[in-house]
Amino acid sequence: MSINVTEVIRKMMGWCPNANAFDTRKPVQFDNIPAGASGGGAIRKISEMQGMKGALVIVGIYAILNTLGVYISTEKITYVFEGYGNFDMGNLMSIMKKFIVMGAPVSAFILWIVGTGIIHIVSKVLGGKGKFYPQMMTIVGYSFIPFLFAGMASLALLLIMEPMTVTISPENPTGYMQIYGNSYMLASTLIAIIMQVMVSAILFFGVQRIHGLTPVKSAVVAGIPLVFNILSLASILRSSIL
Repeated sequence: MSINVTEVIRKMMGWCPNANAFDTRKPVQFDNIPAGASGGGAIRKISEMQGMKGALVIVGIYAILNTLGVYISTEKITYVFEGYGNFDMGNLMSIMKKFIVMGAPVSAFILWIVGTGIIHIVSKVLGGKGKFYPQMMTIVGYSFIPFLFAGMASLALLLIMEPMTVTISPENPTGYMQIYGNSYMLASTLIAIIMQVMVSAILFFGVQRIHGLTPVKSAVVAGIPLVFNILSLASILRSSIL
């Protein structure tokens, strides 16, 4: 099946001029998937997409955006280490930056696979009947679409952000947390959380359709990544304030 990623993204954001025609198309059905998911709109349409090729393209674009964001952030933020004696922390940090940038695209695909595994296992525990591959891999891949917007917003914020210096010492080993006090970094994090809500909405319909779970159970499964991100944000804000 040929997937027009641009059309899917525009449809999701309400930009597609042929939205009515899109809605009238017959949803593509997975084999042996219980039909019974309720709801409507672009988010549900995305949850009904199939085809590993389309999901792979979406995750691939996210990996590129993620890599660019990591690279720009390493260029914008300078870490200064004090009180570590003759140990060259600066050189170590330089090496770590290279590994972080190189690992960014790989981490996107790891997130896809591991995230799918967690959601699939929890769905199975709750009585789900779907398959990990290709069903769950596909829907989780398409759920990355909101992350594309978060990635583009993050890149824009990083590009206009002024360079900053972060000081880390034995007395203040968590000094790096001050980067989250930067308004641009904080805005980027908040946008990511908002997009995560949309991701959870896509997962809700996808899990309900693929695993045949009740709305309540589907909401529990789809809410896992959202709760995790909210708790992470709360921890970051708490550390940056204290």
